[in-house]
Amino acid sequence: MVSIGYNNDVLFLILKELQNDSFALFTCLMVNKLWCDIAIPILWRNPWQYSINYSNKKYLFNIIYSYLPKDIKNSLLLPPSQPPLFNYLSFCKSINIKVINDIVSNGPYDQLLLQQEFCRLLIRQCSRLEYLNMLSIDHQIFYISTPLESLSELICDSSTCSSYFYELAQTCQNIQRFIVINAIVSVNDGIIKLIEVQKNLKYFEWKDNFEEVVDNFMDMDDPYYNEMLLTLVKKSDMIDHLILLFHYDGHKLFEILSKFSKLKTLTLNKYCLKDTIIPMYYDLETLKVDHITINAAVNLITNSGGKLKEVLFKYNGYYNNEYSVETYAKETLNLIHKTYKCCSLVEILSLIFPLTTDHFIEFENLLKNCHNLKKLTLIIDDINIDGNDYERSSENVKKLLQILVKSAPIGLKEIKIFNDFIPYLESLKILEKWRDQNIIICLGVLKDFHF
Repeated sequence: MVSIGYNNDVLFLILKELQNDSFALFTCLMVNKLWCDIAIPILWRNPWQYSINYSNKKYLFNIIYSYLPKDIKNSLLLPPSQPPLFNYLSFCKSINIKVINDIVSNGPYDQLLLQQEFCRLLIRQCSRLEYLNMLSIDHQIFYISTPLESLSELICDSSTCSSYFYELAQTCQNIQRFIVINAIVSVNDGIIKLIEVQKNLKYFEWKDNFEEVVDNFMDMDDPYYNEMLLTLVKKSDMIDHLILLFHYDGHKLFEILSKFSKLKTLTLNKYCLKDTIIPMYYDLETLKVDHITINAAVNLITNSGGKLKEVLFKYNGYYNNEYSVETYAKETLNLIHKTYKCCSLVEILSLIFPLTTDHFIEFENLLKNCHNLKKLTLIIDDINIDGNDYERSSENVKKLLQILVKSAPIGLKEIKIFNDFIPYLESLKILEKWRDQNIIICLGVLKDFHF
């Protein structure tokens, strides 16, 4: 008996590692009853996460439907059903409103009523709800009737009625992962309140996703972002991961950003902090900014604590001639130098520089010092080369490729190079030495640059 129990525990740990791989878990169901008994609870912990077209998959609908009381089935004019072999819903720790809406979207029954009954059923049956995705929620079909103290992850949008968030705030005070899709240009006081009561908030993400345009927004003294930011900064001592993607600049973010000193992840779509104000992020591991000056990037890297593993920047200014040739060359040279001096553990990296002798030397130093590098994106903007000097630009790219082949760390498996020119085919023959290395190499023009 001891041996069987031990084997069950080991098998559970193995299958748990496959919890995000639906194909592997579905295959495990076919092995034998033991494997099936262990795989089912893992599959049903979050059955909404798998890459399935739920509107065309009847089996998930049938399982949830089988739990409905007989009188509800009769009122919906639905046929009777057999009870399930497992108490599937008892294993469920998550609810995804959008997927539920998709499941019931095709059929001759009263869809609004069925959505409501499915949501009520899941709220009652899920013993300890940990994950709630409220996107696409409809106040007519869903209400929270059960305390959700165990909720640790919430995904919502700001167009949802604030009363939902006030209700959640009564009991949901241990949310660790909080994601807001901002769909309206107005303050949702309920979201502010829910942020305010959190006691263990580790991950916060806010992403603007609205089509409404406010022409004079940047001139407004508006609490739109600021009320949220001022509430969020009170949690700065507990937040490890901060992702803020704003459409507009009229906010206090860069007045308070330095207070989030314990961050491991920082993702912004724009960085506007003055060079005289340099935040210290000694635990930072992931740094992504869509629009940043080269000098600001250097300052962030220098004060990152040496733990950075992912550094992705989209640099601004250089393409609008805001930099002189000398300043651009000097700052990009410093960028490469500071990167390998302060980020030797980096695994994913984007860099910008012109192809000069000094830059080649520093770039080779970077390759030799950053042994963990796996993905590299290079933005090559030779502003000191005439736009028609194709020969010279192609020759410079050839030298760059030679350095990569010679000095790239063994773990480097993906390289993207964006340049004003696609180099001659002759230059690319250098890469023949990598034919058997399974390295992905992408060459593109600057206007197509992306991470």
